[in-house]
Amino acid sequence: MRCRRIFSVFALLLWCLPCGLAMAGTFLDDFSDNKLGDKWFVTKKRATGKEIVEADGILKFDAKGTDVVTGIRYQETFDLTKGSLIVECDYIAGYQQTYISFNSEPSDTEAWDKQPMFIFIVVNGVYQFVGGGGPTIDNPINFNVGQEEWHHYKIELSSPSGKKVPFKATIDKDKFDSAGKIDIDGIDTAKIYVYFEVWTASGKPTSLDNVSLTSPSIVGNSAVDRYGKLATVWGVLKRS
Repeated sequence: MRCRRIFSVFALLLWCLPCGLAMAGTFLDDFSDNKLGDKWFVTKKRATGKEIVEADGILKFDAKGTDVVTGIRYQETFDLTKGSLIVECDYIAGYQQTYISFNSEPSDTEAWDKQPMFIFIVVNGVYQFVGGGGPTIDNPINFNVGQEEWHHYKIELSSPSGKKVPFKATIDKDKFDSAGKIDIDGIDTAKIYVYFEVWTASGKPTSLDNVSLTSPSIVGNSAVDRYGKLATVWGVLKRS
């Protein structure tokens, strides 16, 4: 009887192990190699592309006060129907608007130009949710993060329930958290693009670092972090 029980547990573990490994992979980029890899597409609206610079292991959006929208879009899509998408990054939201954007049609200019879409956005130092073309949330976000400090942003989008996508958004792990549901209103949840963007009407340059994307749509783990900065930099930020 005991042998049978041990065998059953062992068989269950063997069955679960490959499923667990297939649950989610992670893409990491800490920009320490000072060049954008082929996973990223540079979006440009009234921009030349030279506004985005990797320097000292940080991606800087520096448009020198001009009125441009620019950013980077992850080249591959995420399928929320197969499991959650977790987006994390460190941002100094210096410019007037600093985005983490989502849509289901790739845009070469900005995510807003391919609606419906939605963004978790810092506007003049205030963290908010904005929908374009219909998407809304049932739990509004309004939190002051400022425009000169590093903050760690985490957004988790879960598998859709009908036309609703559960979400959880946190800042610095325990400084702020919000949860609710997004009414996706026409967005294809089997094909989600992720962008990191800025609009530079005013303010100081925005800085981006330590991007992490986790989803079952990513097979295995791929890291652009040759110097291990992803683990060490956020550790320093938490202690500062």
